[in-house]
Amino acid sequence: QGGCGSCWAFGGSESLSDRFCIAGNWSKNVPFSPQYMVSCFKNLDGCDGGYAGLTWEDLAKQGTSSDECVPYQGIDTSCPAKCADGSAIKAYKPGKIYSEYVAFDPEATVKAIQRDLMKYGPQEACLWLFEDFIHYAGGVYQPNFATGLAGGHCTKLEGWGQDAKTNLPYWLVANSWGTKWGEEGRFRILRGANTCGIEDEVVSGIPIL
Repeated sequence: QGGCGSCWAFGGSESLSDRFCIAGNWSKNVPFSPQYMVSCFKNLDGCDGGYAGLTWEDLAKQGTSSDECVPYQGIDTSCPAKCADGSAIKAYKPGKIYSEYVAFDPEATVKAIQRDLMKYGPQEACLWLFEDFIHYAGGVYQPNFATGLAGGHCTKLEGWGQDAKTNLPYWLVANSWGTKWGEEGRFRILRGANTCGIEDEVVSGIPIL
């Protein structure tokens, strides 16, 4: 994502494109455009950040283009009227949008997230970051609260597992900071304890094919 606070757009566009690929049984995935969302979703703050709930509301209203149509620039720009090659913009939208959060029942929330992942594919998940997360290099992440709060961050939740060395349960999550960070661009975070609030804000939708 570079120097633009567009994590919310990456988490939404990447999980939606994966869901389209799965639901449509596409032989080739079509990456969707976070830049279109940064430039066109006026309910959010572009490079100054956003929220998963509002992201998916705007995806349902406006959709987003393919990344080829509106390539990523990592800056706030005006909303494009046409694709970069001059062709018309095709919008990809979810229909039903929803959160997996089950009030006052953390175990049910985890199970709901897992069922949805299995059935439809990746989801957008947002969490609170502490300073030590920036230097994460591998393993099942548990925050060092003493390092201080760094702010909110949105990601793509892809799956779950159990660490072979520590037996700790984890979520597998794709970040938007490049493949040199973490575990080749991904991280694992403790599952079932609402670590950094990640299980509170998991949002997704059903693609309109």
